[in-house]
Amino acid sequence: MGIIGNRYNTTTNGLCNSTWKGYAPASNIYLANSNAGTINFDYQDAYEWAKKRDINVVTMSWGHTSEETSGDMSSRDKYFDYQVSQYPYPSIFAAAGNQKKGPYVASKGYNFMAIGNINNDGDANRCNNTMVTSSSWLNPNSPMGDREKPEIASPGSRHSLLGTTFGGTSAACPVTASIAAVLMSMNTQLKLHPEAMRAILQAGANYQDADGNEFSEFNDGKDGTGMTNTYYSYGIAKKREIGTTPQYRAHDYGSMEYNDFFNGYFNKTWNVKVPLKKSRVRVALTWNSQTDEPYWWWEDYTSELMGDLDLIVRDPFGNIVDSSTSVDNNN
Repeated sequence: MGIIGNRYNTTTNGLCNSTWKGYAPASNIYLANSNAGTINFDYQDAYEWAKKRDINVVTMSWGHTSEETSGDMSSRDKYFDYQVSQYPYPSIFAAAGNQKKGPYVASKGYNFMAIGNINNDGDANRCNNTMVTSSSWLNPNSPMGDREKPEIASPGSRHSLLGTTFGGTSAACPVTASIAAVLMSMNTQLKLHPEAMRAILQAGANYQDADGNEFSEFNDGKDGTGMTNTYYSYGIAKKREIGTTPQYRAHDYGSMEYNDFFNGYFNKTWNVKVPLKKSRVRVALTWNSQTDEPYWWWEDYTSELMGDLDLIVRDPFGNIVDSSTSVDNNN
């Protein structure tokens, strides 16, 4: 809670008497973790309590140890995949895990982000930060073996706040959630489009070498598309482009309907405006899985990725510059 909303003065050995604010100090924070960490913790009851309060952002700095020893999606993954697709359409962020029992990413849902942990050394240089070795990274099981988790990473080790220090993916997670809250405060439409929020954060990340691997089905990366960047993500979130007008930074969102497909294909084009011929362009595309709630009380929620979308980047002459064609990914 301090990482998100701290507004208290911080004093260290009498040398500092200024207000050290959290990442989203103007946000309202609701705590719903009664009995967390115990076998009796009912996360469904906790979320239903939060849902009644129209929560827009959910951050989960917890997970069952069994989720790090199995490559399959858990009941928690399917439950929150479903909730993302239901009002109030929350943007959900979950800790990737700290390899307490195994290297599998603890949060394997399609519709919410798993957050890795980057060590921010505090020297104002983003390009020399590295992934914390304990940050869980092993990808979920999938038919084609090309899912990639976590999707993104944030500074998590370590935070000195309120008289103590705290670190791990459990700290990186509220950092990312706070950035989402900041973007929503500027563009309230993003409260209803968690899939757009995921894409904006992924496209806004500007340092993707903390683990030495690219975000690819060929490399099991630990930091996803890189380190979160509020400044770039803010620029993307400010402008929505629904047509083909070239934009410097922008985003779009919407639904795929049956009539949008022709011969089995869904096509949509956006144009990018670049200031220089050799400008670096980052593009992200995300979509949700198909989910359903159980019919009987003993059944589980379901979450299945039905769409296989590809992302192709072309130069002004129509030549393919790069592409992302994974099958099991929704990123």
